[in-house]
Amino acid sequence: MFLNSNRLIAVVTSLLVLGLVSCHYNDGGKGQGARVITALMDSAEHVLNDHPEKSLQLMKSIDTRSVSGRKRQARYALLYSESLYKNYIKAPSDSLIMTAVRYYSINKDRLSRFRSYYTLGCIYYELGRNSDAAVALSEAERLVSYVNDGYRLGLLYSMLGDVFLYSYNFIKAEDYYHLAYDNYEQSGKTAHKKHALYDICGCLIQLGEYRKAHTQLVELEEWGMNNDEMRFVSNCLVCEMICSMHLLDMENAQTESSRYMELFGTSYSDIPSLSALAKYSILANDLDRAEQLIKEGWNSAKTISDSIKLFNNQSLLYEHIDRYDSALVSLKESFQLQDRQLHGVLRQPMIAAQKDYYINMAEAESLKLSRSRRTFVLVSLSLILSIMVVSLMYRSNKKKSKSDRKELMLTIKELKLNDNTKNETINRLRSRVNTLFSRPYTKLDHIFDKILETDELIELKSGVKDEKGRETFYNKKMEEFYNYTKKVFTELSSPDNQRELDRIINSTCGNLMTRLSDKNLNLTERDLLILRLSIVGFSTKTISKLTGIRTKAIYQQRGRTIEKISSYSQELSDEISKILRMS
Repeated sequence: MFLNSNRLIAVVTSLLVLGLVSCHYNDGGKGQGARVITALMDSAEHVLNDHPEKSLQLMKSIDTRSVSGRKRQARYALLYSESLYKNYIKAPSDSLIMTAVRYYSINKDRLSRFRSYYTLGCIYYELGRNSDAAVALSEAERLVSYVNDGYRLGLLYSMLGDVFLYSYNFIKAEDYYHLAYDNYEQSGKTAHKKHALYDICGCLIQLGEYRKAHTQLVELEEWGMNNDEMRFVSNCLVCEMICSMHLLDMENAQTESSRYMELFGTSYSDIPSLSALAKYSILANDLDRAEQLIKEGWNSAKTISDSIKLFNNQSLLYEHIDRYDSALVSLKESFQLQDRQLHGVLRQPMIAAQKDYYINMAEAESLKLSRSRRTFVLVSLSLILSIMVVSLMYRSNKKKSKSDRKELMLTIKELKLNDNTKNETINRLRSRVNTLFSRPYTKLDHIFDKILETDELIELKSGVKDEKGRETFYNKKMEEFYNYTKKVFTELSSPDNQRELDRIINSTCGNLMTRLSDKNLNLTERDLLILRLSIVGFSTKTISKLTGIRTKAIYQQRGRTIEKISSYSQELSDEISKILRMS
């Protein structure tokens, strides 16, 4: 407070400049916190593929407020998004992964760029934004030459196959599934290879190659049984039934249906299974069972594709019971839904989406540049404003010096705790507190002398001819005075004095401080400190001087503390309120 004005402004200005520069250019990586975060992310990345649940647990243990620097934030965003996807948790939006995409799109780490685009495509696919998924995955495909991991490439090609399958481009989807199969085979991922082959069979069914698909599905079913992949076996059996029915091989379809019901009953009855079983039941003239299966399907239908399958089954059922009008209505509903689905796919073709994507990227880069310029201007203005504020604060504090001294004198007077109440308990309490503080009284009286000396110093400094010398002399003496005062107040609020105060309050007010220290009350040391000083009669301003806590904060915390006590014991709360009123 009493430093030279020009020197104070210079010091604060330097600190502000260093802070702003370090905030602008900081890339993290310094300090123990950064090392811990890096270690956690390294561990999460190491177990991501084999133990994704542990990876997600590690990522959740990171405090996002401690993740500083663009590089570390981008890596955190990528690993957290990958962990969510690996654990089959749907991301609510693309906001997190886009942090990684923006950073790695202009970074030399091409493997991380590949991973960020691939993860973005997966998230878009889960959100139903297939055109955006196709664009993101196509960006990842452009980077395959930088990726030496066949497993990662297999995942990319599998996802591209899913996107093209949804878009009814079955030939392109089959090509991508074949690429996925080859990469899984090279990387030794047997289970992934079998699933890729199952996806190829799905494309063959859509292309009408039922016999070829059926042959491969039988082999896949056998592999699934040997490896206890019962969900996989269920899907294979359903597709085998579809192939047999299209080949009009009802005997084989019956065998496969019976095998399905023997193995699973209704435990795996999703829409594709229910639809296939309903179709077989219709062709086998088991119409009651077919009608029951269709009803079960309507109860669990969620997507347009589910409704299309069920309307087709319903149409076939009505046709077999000679209700041709109803069959036509169901068929019409199916065609309308197919038309709607096809329009939804064609509404945003891939080329247009790519154009929009690159336009948006260019606009983003332009905005980034203009934002940097605006940031520079705002930083400069903030720096100038901060210097002005510091200067005004210094001048204001200088004017308040006299009023501060007067307030300090009142505080010291109050520390003597004059008896001014008729309540015997409070008088006894104050008497014992006076005894506790008897030794510091000489120091407090000495402060009075110091305050009077400062008033004399104001007159003395006028006798010095050199204005700068007068200012330096005055500031030095005032600084000595405040340091001494601070030391005295520190002694008054020492832990030994506080413990002695607790003992006095306990003996005078029925072990009050012991009761307040009960763990069930969940009071902090700061809560107890403010209550302790309030109970012995100190005003809020005096408590502020002794503890360094602002007066407004003391009022608020004391109120919250009383509420805590009240929620635990209304009787204890009333007792404290009564003591505070008498004090």
